[in-house]
Amino acid sequence: EWNMYIPEGIFRVTSGNASDFERELRRLGGAAAADDWRRLQKANEALAELVSGVPPIALRADAGAVQTALTTYARKMDPALLARFGLEFALKGIDPSGPFSRVLAAADVPPTSLVYRWFDFLAFALSGLPVTETSAAAVSFMMKEFFADGAVMDVPVGGSPAIADALARAVTKNGGEILTRAHVDELLFEGKRCVGARLADGSKRKATTGVVSNAPVWATNKLIPPAVL
Repeated sequence: EWNMYIPEGIFRVTSGNASDFERELRRLGGAAAADDWRRLQKANEALAELVSGVPPIALRADAGAVQTALTTYARKMDPALLARFGLEFALKGIDPSGPFSRVLAAADVPPTSLVYRWFDFLAFALSGLPVTETSAAAVSFMMKEFFADGAVMDVPVGGSPAIADALARAVTKNGGEILTRAHVDELLFEGKRCVGARLADGSKRKATTGVVSNAPVWATNKLIPPAVL
């Protein structure tokens, strides 16, 4: 459980129990918030079935994600939910590579709703971006896993910074350099091969072997010059 301090009061968030979450929404946001939550759960069902059945590495940054999922992993999923996903993809624009705000819109959850604001926070916690720019796949998967019966939240010893510190030690130990506040504006290419990155300050960083992006595929795609795509 964790406490969130919001204008309406203290929001006590617990994992592993969607009903408890709904009660908190009702307590702080009234019946309208509880109704928004139930509609969102329904709207997320088909997408969650897809993203939980497909390895994240297989989710492409374009509409081809649907083709990949359906041709390779469909037999392991609920056919009724997959059929519903196909319909929602066609009619409502809900797809793994799009923003989760489309799922909220499909559920008729307005931006002023406590539910919308909570998922805007969750999106930022996951990606550092608002829900209008965070992948539906990431938030949908998190939503399904977080509220699954019996789900628990694990925290590493030392808190979240301990993970970053461990990664930093591994990089510097092996001769790497870590730059902070170094926003990447564009990936640099020679032909079809990525060879480096141009930073927001105009400086360029060239790779000696290759370029690895740990940004989501849909964000990485925006850094590739149109002529290369």
